[in-house]
Amino acid sequence: MKLVLAAVLLAAAMSSSFQVREPTFSSDVEPVLRMKCAPCHRPGGPAPFSLRTYEDAQKRANQIANALITKLMPPDRATSDEGRFSTTPAVTPEEIERIHHWATGKQEKGALVTEHPVAPDTPWPNGPPDLILALPESPEVQPDDVPHWRAFQIPIAIPAGRRVRGFDIRPIAPHVVRHVQISTEGPTSGRTAGPATLPTSAILGAWAFGYRSPLLPPGSVFDLGRTRFLVAHAFIQPSGRKESAGFEIGVYFGTGASEPSTVSLSLTAGTIPPSPMFATGNRLVLPFDADVLALFPELRDLAAEITVTAVTPDGEILRLLHLDGWSSQWIGAYRFEEPVRLVAGTSVILDVRYDNSSHNPENRGRAPTHVSIGSGLGEEPCTVGIQLVMR
Repeated sequence: MKLVLAAVLLAAAMSSSFQVREPTFSSDVEPVLRMKCAPCHRPGGPAPFSLRTYEDAQKRANQIANALITKLMPPDRATSDEGRFSTTPAVTPEEIERIHHWATGKQEKGALVTEHPVAPDTPWPNGPPDLILALPESPEVQPDDVPHWRAFQIPIAIPAGRRVRGFDIRPIAPHVVRHVQISTEGPTSGRTAGPATLPTSAILGAWAFGYRSPLLPPGSVFDLGRTRFLVAHAFIQPSGRKESAGFEIGVYFGTGASEPSTVSLSLTAGTIPPSPMFATGNRLVLPFDADVLALFPELRDLAAEITVTAVTPDGEILRLLHLDGWSSQWIGAYRFEEPVRLVAGTSVILDVRYDNSSHNPENRGRAPTHVSIGSGLGEEPCTVGIQLVMR
């Protein structure tokens, strides 16, 4: 009996030792950093330091773990109950736990059975574009410039019979060009009032600092055969040095018959009082069955929380987007990995909470006062573009 008990205890101890295996950089940390951090944290990338090697990660191990646990990184906080966003590199709770265990443990390197070579940086993650559009001018930002939005009108000529499946952006200085909306309408050129400047119905897509720019789902394309100009609406973040704010637009052709459209869910009037908890919202009812492809929020400085919810005719609640915290430095374009199917009669509801208090860093140095909701200078836009395909 004693021998049997000893064998059972030994087996349990061995099983426990395998379950609490000490994580290593090669097997537990490197795959996460390579796929979800290194696109920005790389030599010459938009982030301030590289995380491509064991040496890079080891000297910042605690910083990495703390940034993940406190959700400082990735800086985007967008979530959805209806699937993952293909535009954002989400880090799972299990991945965060393994990295924290490694950072606070022995920080072992481990050995890769097959070394992952450092892939050459590609300016076009979707592959070489079928067409590259250049800005008609070479804009520069000065050391004493301030963050601002700027519109560029760009000539485009789509070959006869070709349709467009998507766009990508290649900025000359990724840390300067933070966000670009692509549209068929809008200001011809120059500085603008910011988000909500472009007609929502004309927005084709958006690119953002640190985000991926996936193409439309197979079978969905834009017919731009008669379009002579695109409008690129860019958010420019000066770095304190004289640098270029230029970029190229990569255009990808595709085939299909379904053409997406973008509808607007927004508020265009009202005021935001001096309060940390002022909430407002609006809704629209879909008159047709649709597949939701992407969401394009357009807010500014005082937005603290945003939620987009769909309520089906039979009462089912689908949370399409939740952003707990909004930063003008990290503006997102959220494309679903798989389209979200909604039936006719579904209500899509936009809820926004504004923090117009002295605790909001955007109010630093000024006393909070009533702010108008709108798209003009000094106003706060409240809009979400919903890109969808009618079924």
